[in-house]
Amino acid sequence: MYHPFPKTYGDWWIRTQNFHNNGPGSPTTDDLYFTTGDTVVNALNYKKVNYISKGYATGPEPAINHFFTGGIYNFAYRNDSLNKKVYILLSDSIHETLWYNFNLNVGDTIKNTYSCVSGAPFQLKVTSIDSVLMCGTYYKSYACNCSGSLYESGGTQYLVESIGFTSSFLSINVGNSCTLEPYQIPQTNAWSLDACPDSLADINQLAANNYLKIYPNPAQNNFTVEVSTNEKQILNIVDVTGKLVLQQTINSKTTIDVSNLNAGVYNLNITGNAGVANTHLVLVK
Repeated sequence: MYHPFPKTYGDWWIRTQNFHNNGPGSPTTDDLYFTTGDTVVNALNYKKVNYISKGYATGPEPAINHFFTGGIYNFAYRNDSLNKKVYILLSDSIHETLWYNFNLNVGDTIKNTYSCVSGAPFQLKVTSIDSVLMCGTYYKSYACNCSGSLYESGGTQYLVESIGFTSSFLSINVGNSCTLEPYQIPQTNAWSLDACPDSLADINQLAANNYLKIYPNPAQNNFTVEVSTNEKQILNIVDVTGKLVLQQTINSKTTIDVSNLNAGVYNLNITGNAGVANTHLVLVK
């Protein structure tokens, strides 16, 4: 079974170690990409992706199994699940480009696409096909090695359904990957609500431990929010584009009417004297 790129929500965190001077102390940077809703261009449906530069990396990679907002619109993508392809639409273009082709077999050479920039003598060839387990589901994983160079035994890149290249999901430079001393070593950490819907239970439990409960979740027309204080709190509900769609004052237990909101995933935060508690709400219609 083929698994396309995220249809509901997904994010990708790229941590890149740079070796511009081939020496120690070169900067490591973090870049975050996440889906922010849908758009229609030339009568085709795309998923929009925003970008946030986190600058120089410090400490361990953060958990990304939650929903990000803000950032700057960077690109959009379109799934062609029938042909196992994904197309990218850059922010400054109205014409899409082939991003990924997952219709691959052992021995196939990865063609030039937006995700894989190659040129003589460097190319990537599929050397094996396996699967990786994510949230209880197996996704195809393609091991791709350098071909046509002195380093055919090295430079392995892994291409995974729904994620892309696990080094840099946006685009890799095969010339850099196939050299003995690459000038960049990126690594992508990805999460998708499509792949991990049960992760919401973990997120809500974290919120409950911080004295916040919401139920039912997923909800349809209304839900109940409970906080462990009688003080008045401000409830904000924000959609995946970062737009505030509902604001309401609540007390210890309040029923919230969301019948006028569309189906989807929403960020929910509650602000009071004790601080801010965050969780997520899924609406189904």
